[in-house]
Amino acid sequence: MLKNLYFVTDTENKDFYETTYGWTVDSLRADLLKEGTDLSFVYSPEKIDLNMLSKESMVITDKENYLESFLKARGNVVFFSKDGFMPWGVDYVILGWEALNAKEIMDSYFGVTHATRTILETERLIIRESTVDDVDEFYRIYAEEGITDYTEELFEDPEDEKRYMQNYIREIYGFYGFGVWTLVLKETGKVIGRAGISVRDGFDEPEIGYVLEKGYHRQGIAYEACSAIIDYFKENYSFDRIMALSEEGNVAGNALLHKLGFEYERDVKERGRFYQKYSLNIQKTPR
Repeated sequence: MLKNLYFVTDTENKDFYETTYGWTVDSLRADLLKEGTDLSFVYSPEKIDLNMLSKESMVITDKENYLESFLKARGNVVFFSKDGFMPWGVDYVILGWEALNAKEIMDSYFGVTHATRTILETERLIIRESTVDDVDEFYRIYAEEGITDYTEELFEDPEDEKRYMQNYIREIYGFYGFGVWTLVLKETGKVIGRAGISVRDGFDEPEIGYVLEKGYHRQGIAYEACSAIIDYFKENYSFDRIMALSEEGNVAGNALLHKLGFEYERDVKERGRFYQKYSLNIQKTPR
């Protein structure tokens, strides 16, 4: 949990942030407080304050010299670039004033700390980022009869899957901010499946998908998870449409897509298999 956010810059920028862009800073501070995060400005520090380097703190700076100091001290640090400049050595850069918002900052915190983020909650589910520890549960679920009839199988060797998950967390969650997440039953804390949005090579629209443990089929859980994910994606990302690839024989999956509002678009061939491509318009209605 990000409790303290420090914006570290030079004294010469004080008027710039507090007066010229004061209204933007005030709005940002209010939005961060809703997340439980306190925003403080630190001007021209003579030395690094160790409080800024705690696990629950992060630094944003627009100065390379401060960036280098915090990186050397192994602190959680993000660079704010007003003019598009991209420094070397930092994991996360916020580009421009439009991107300097609470959501982008929280995403950057989870990106640089590799903390597991809860994406959203529904009546029965916690939908969170996947972890390497989840992999063993995925093998249990995928081993059930019929689960992999219409979805890709896991690696044969669980250690390969765990290495893949490590890369996925770093590269997919870290770069896109979204991906395929883990479904956890609120009542018991049990992992019961996966669902989320991914980017498939060769297609313009992101793709929704899910896998659910057989004991939880026909209970409306897949609809509960997918509809919540669609609403979340619509609210937080700028795509106009979401797609789904489903095989003709996937009766339950196709029925769910229709219930979610997807419409059949065309037949496609992908990696030697034939699919029906469905699409859903999620373009925001202008206010």
